[in-house]
Amino acid sequence: LPVNIFVQVPSCVPSAPGLENAGATLSAADVREALAWPNIIGLGEMMNFPGVAANDSKMVAEIAATRAAGLTVGGHYASPDLGRAFHAYAAGGPADDHEGTTVEDAIARVRQGMRSMLRLGSAWFDVAAQVKA
Repeated sequence: LPVNIFVQVPSCVPSAPGLENAGATLSAADVREALAWPNIIGLGEMMNFPGVAANDSKMVAEIAATRAAGLTVGGHYASPDLGRAFHAYAAGGPADDHEGTTVEDAIARVRQGMRSMLRLGSAWFDVAAQVKA
């Protein structure tokens, strides 16, 4: 059977600068170049939510390049804080997010214009409640 494979350019390599050695570093220029490759659908998992909220130049450049290419920015807001930091992150451009684990998380993302991705796993059992929200 045919399989559709969707590829996003990694947004944060390394994911935690100074705390890990990822074996590589992707600059904003590297990301901009990769966004032009065939079959790329966007920028994947913008994990540096503090950087987006703080207007970090590398994060802003990656998001701007993605938008200029007409592609989507994937979210990854892994914090329970739905206050100012969340709103700044959402305003920064991610179109979706898969990190929400509660009804409140799903509602907050949708209210900010994001697609809330629902997941069910060993740690998350409230998909039915999120769907009802």
